Amino acid sequence: MRPSRRSRLAAPFVITVAAATGCAPEAQAPHRNPPPEPHFNPPPQEPERPVAQVLPPEPPHVNPPPPPHPVMPELPLPTNPANVQKEPDGSCREYTHVQCPPGVMCNPPPPHPVRCP
Repeated sequence: MRPSRRSRLAAPFVITVAAATGCAPEAQAPHRNPPPEPHFNPPPQEPERPVAQVLPPEPPHVNPPPPPHPVMPELPLPTNPANVQKEPDGSCREYTHVQCPPGVMCNPPPPHPVRCP
């Protein structure tokens, strides 16, 4: 008896398939590179702020002392003690008495300081 054609092809095919799977190289472990680091855009840089300068405190403002009182020359004696009037501050003034002609208005001079009698 002659072998059927099917059986003759089936045996070599089965062996080839079995041999093909048995000859496969061993599975390699996956390559373990570290994953790439995520890339982010750098944060925007803030503009530089000027640095405040610390200055020493200013000295307090002080009013200058009043100027010394000028030395008053000696006041004159009154020409007519009857026309002298003592002021509330303690000084004396002499008023000038002016005689005006009838019907004319006169403007007397202002009183002037004198030595108190």
